[in-house]
Amino acid sequence: MVADPTLETPPGVAERPTAPTYQQIEAFGVQRFTNREQSRLDFGARLLDLAEDDGVPLLERTKFLAIFSELLDEFFQVRVAALEDQVAAGVRTRSVDGLRPGEQLKMIRARVEEQVRRQDAIFLEHIVPALAGARRAPLGLVLAR
Repeated sequence: MVADPTLETPPGVAERPTAPTYQQIEAFGVQRFTNREQSRLDFGARLLDLAEDDGVPLLERTKFLAIFSELLDEFFQVRVAALEDQVAAGVRTRSVDGLRPGEQLKMIRARVEEQVRRQDAIFLEHIVPALAGARRAPLGLVLAR
């Protein structure tokens, strides 16, 4: 069979690299790769850092908490649901960081529980009192205190 010259890579243009195999990733070191779920939870932690920062304007801090909640909802609807489907289907394949779907779910649960506790504390201990001091708190939250 003769190669089609129109499909050859033009001179001076680098050939498109192929995706690495799992063995190549392991040889490189799985600790160098970040799990995408872990990365998303790290982003949530950064949102909470901003919500907790007294140097950020109060209503912006409130928005960061709202964004955190919205992204956490989407995270569970899409990513956690996909991992649960993989566990239910018996998938045991490791991700590039070396975790199986069930292990990822355990990691997610621990991180999310800590983050939600932190979100609650930020809201109740920092945001609500600051809103009350600025006379912008929802009346029900002010009366409950």
